[in-house]
Amino acid sequence: AVFKEFNSSIDSLDLLEAYRFLAVDGSTVTYPSGPSFSPSEYFSSPGSSSKGCYSMHINAFYDLDRHIYTDALIQPVRLKDEFRAFCSPADRHPVLPGTRNVYIGGRGYCSYNNMAHVIENGQYFVFCAKDILLKGMLCNFNFPEKDSFDVSVNVVLVRSHSRKIRIKPGCYRRFVDKAASFDFIEYSSYDTYELSFRVVRFSISDNSFECIVTNLPKEEFPPGRLKKLYFLRWGIESSFRKLKYTIGLNSFHSCKPQYIRQEIWARLITYNITEVLACHGSHQTSKRNKIHLQGEFQYSSPYLQMFSPPCGRENIRPYNESA
Repeated sequence: AVFKEFNSSIDSLDLLEAYRFLAVDGSTVTYPSGPSFSPSEYFSSPGSSSKGCYSMHINAFYDLDRHIYTDALIQPVRLKDEFRAFCSPADRHPVLPGTRNVYIGGRGYCSYNNMAHVIENGQYFVFCAKDILLKGMLCNFNFPEKDSFDVSVNVVLVRSHSRKIRIKPGCYRRFVDKAASFDFIEYSSYDTYELSFRVVRFSISDNSFECIVTNLPKEEFPPGRLKKLYFLRWGIESSFRKLKYTIGLNSFHSCKPQYIRQEIWARLITYNITEVLACHGSHQTSKRNKIHLQGEFQYSSPYLQMFSPPCGRENIRPYNESA
């Protein structure tokens, strides 16, 4: 609740453009524990500890323009599922007035189910997919015989092999098996679901190519802009490094999952406060000092922690998922 309240309080601080670019990625954190404190789904490996190491996987949404975390879903390491972890935060993610969310994710998030959830909410996605030469989602399409291209495709999803299901001319038929998640058609049903998206392939180095799947309009987002946009996704990787080593997400005070979750949310809030202060501090200075002040993130965080309440166990209350 505190995380959402803080983010909602700063939504009006900046004038946003028509699109809000949100990177989606996951990171794992490890903490010492034991079988009497943490269930088996948190156990990751024996490690160097006699009791073993326990881990959680954080699926985070990160605003690439304002450099803050906007949502997260925390899973036990043995139950992590990036396909499923995307849908719930994407469905509940706020959409600011006059903007559209653009979710940018890697190969772990490229699925028909995730695409459908974004489209149903009236938003946009940019997912990296396996190359057309590899076995994956794009391996059975008829693409141009050239290295780089930008092609729109129409796909009709089915969950039954019945011949009674008719497919529109010009559409690709794709079967979603029982093991795959798809929330809009029940397995063995005769229902269909139609998806339209672009497949963009571009060069990233000599003899190396990247494939992007997106529903962004071609007029506003040609391949060159998509290429730059996708590489902006690495901003979330840099944020994970700050979150772990500057904010201190690698150091926990408890050994129980409910308290670890509480500490993770506290670190996310601390990160957001630090970024907001550093960002707005730089905006109030000249261009000459802007880069210098933005680099002060690592020095701002300790001052925030000085004014935070002690983290002893007597001050920690059980984490409430519904709060």
